[in-house]
Amino acid sequence: MAGGSGSKKVQARGLAHGGGAATTATTVTTAEGEVLTVSEFISRLDEAGRRRLESMNQKLRDLENQMEALEMEMNKANECC
Repeated sequence: MAGGSGSKKVQARGLAHGGGAATTATTVTTAEGEVLTVSEFISRLDEAGRRRLESMNQKLRDLENQMEALEMEMNKANECC
């Protein structure tokens, strides 16, 4: 799940372990065939989401700085006339 920007297809599957008491561990299989536990899948998904949000926040900060610089230039241009 790390990396790619495309959407990932997953398939959840419960697996029974042991003989007497049946416990289940749910796994997730990614489109690439990687088998993960649900908690690991969610952790990776959360990490990828946080990286994307941080990237978008940085782009937004850059745009805000550009707008402020343009506003200052416009104010200077309007003051001289």
